[in-house]
Amino acid sequence: DGIRDRARQITSGSGSIRGFTSSSDGKTIYFTRSGGLYSVRVDGGKAKKIADGNYSGLTLTADGKHFF
Repeated sequence: DGIRDRARQITSGSGSIRGFTSSSDGKTIYFTRSGGLYSVRVDGGKAKKIADGNYSGLTLTADGKHFF
């Protein structure tokens, strides 16, 4: 049972993902793409745009409330 057997795609659409991080509970992935910040649950669902802007890196604070 290798990683290739467990891996699955959680994003779709066009545009390169430039940075990503996960929530402290591991349930949500945050990523940047095409001038926006997005979130998607790791158990499935559609990515949701949560902010506009260009981000070069992505770090979530320990309390999970802010990006820097």
